[in-house]
Amino acid sequence: MQSGFLHYSFHPGLEISRGQVRRLTPYHISGSNSYVTSGSLEVVGPVQLWSFPASPDTVDVFSDAAADTLAGTGAQKVLLEGIDASGDAISEEIEMAGFSFVTSTLVYEVVNRMTVVQVGSGSSQAGKISCRHTTLGVAINKIDSDNKVTALTGGWGVSQQAVYKVCNDHRGYITSWNTSLGGLNTGVLTGDVTFHLWINRNATSVWHLQSTQALAKGDNATSSIAFDIPLIAEPGDTILVSARGTAGGAGCHTSVSLILEDI
Repeated sequence: MQSGFLHYSFHPGLEISRGQVRRLTPYHISGSNSYVTSGSLEVVGPVQLWSFPASPDTVDVFSDAAADTLAGTGAQKVLLEGIDASGDAISEEIEMAGFSFVTSTLVYEVVNRMTVVQVGSGSSQAGKISCRHTTLGVAINKIDSDNKVTALTGGWGVSQQAVYKVCNDHRGYITSWNTSLGGLNTGVLTGDVTFHLWINRNATSVWHLQSTQALAKGDNATSSIAFDIPLIAEPGDTILVSARGTAGGAGCHTSVSLILEDI
């Protein structure tokens, strides 16, 4: 005789990723540096931006390749995602114009991410796509030309900047932190590289974790991951990852997985 009860297996991580859990959204922060040295701590990303400009403004988006234009073979449209002066989440699509600056319609306090969402016949962006503060001319975010996927996806690229500011109506729960190291420069790095995960509130660090990895001559790569980290980022907090080597230089990558809760 078969029981009348229906057995249902609930996997919370999968259901959240599928968007099946109300008020919860997965979000991933990632950053890459092609060269980290033994000097000052560096933000893991192509733009060394430790804090966002104090004055919200429009932003200018441009490329170092002429083909990244609305009618070109490269990146045609880029999606900006960020926060406005009130701390609310905003986004818009920018139609690329190659070397020329295209100024956003919206005013941004922060640009958290840039994503190529439409490409031409070249199936990917052609060059390095940058975003800068219109008035100050300060670089805010960047999509490196080598950070793109062309196979299967039809071509897209996303900025690799390990800095993220939580908007007013979200709270962020960090679920995992991955760090990896590779690409030795001339094989001189034989010591450690230390990664730092920060949560900053009003320009003051409220959480700080670090992970140290060793890479010796002849090693190709090394990586580590921490799961179920009990860190919470409140509205207005900034999550940031930095790194520093003990000698020489090497490439590094980091990613932080979040669950954003609507509040």
